[in-house]
Amino acid sequence: MWSEDEFAKQISVRVPLTEPSGKFRVKVREAVNEDGRLVATRQEAFTQNHYVEWQIGYDVAKSEREKFGLTSLDRLLFIGANGKTKAPSELGEFLHCFVKMGVVKRAELGELQNFLTSLSSGDFIAERFRILRASETMVNLLEMSFELGEVRYPILVYKIPKTEFWVEVVVRERQRALGVQPMLYVCFPVASLVLNANDGGFVLEVFKIFGLLSAAHRHDVLEILRLVQA
Repeated sequence: MWSEDEFAKQISVRVPLTEPSGKFRVKVREAVNEDGRLVATRQEAFTQNHYVEWQIGYDVAKSEREKFGLTSLDRLLFIGANGKTKAPSELGEFLHCFVKMGVVKRAELGELQNFLTSLSSGDFIAERFRILRASETMVNLLEMSFELGEVRYPILVYKIPKTEFWVEVVVRERQRALGVQPMLYVCFPVASLVLNANDGGFVLEVFKIFGLLSAAHRHDVLEILRLVQA
């Protein structure tokens, strides 16, 4: 929600910390370079080391009727890189609000558009990072012989300047096609989920990283940037 008051402009998001959800997960890590451990939120008290991992999206396909009904921008339609009709959602809605508020300037959107347009095919995360597979060895377990191999997924972590937010990008296999698919997660302390007039840079930075994931992501991000300026 937001207000016309310059000092009251903020977006509040409901985060179901104690309810099962595929979009939000509470984790804890003792050190920055550790992989976060999932937390049973109804059994473990929160500390300063606990944070929320949010698999945030920026658009939704019109064919996904239930999810499409949740976006406030269902009239701002574009054709995605996959050929589906889409509308901005979640992060796309935040950007739209911040542009309307004047928190994000149109000149900033233009700079982001120019940056993404200038990327070459080899610049995208999906092209630069590969899943690493270690050589297999034989192990014995309960009188049975198994081939043991290891798979390492690249994880890129980026701290958003001047905020308590950071972004984690994990490169995984595509579930329904060949190749890899970078997955983006926004992370933040459990006490912070109010975006105010100081967080326009956060939204732009996350969009920038989304545009870096792959050529398809860049296409959709550029379409959303075009729509919110109209």
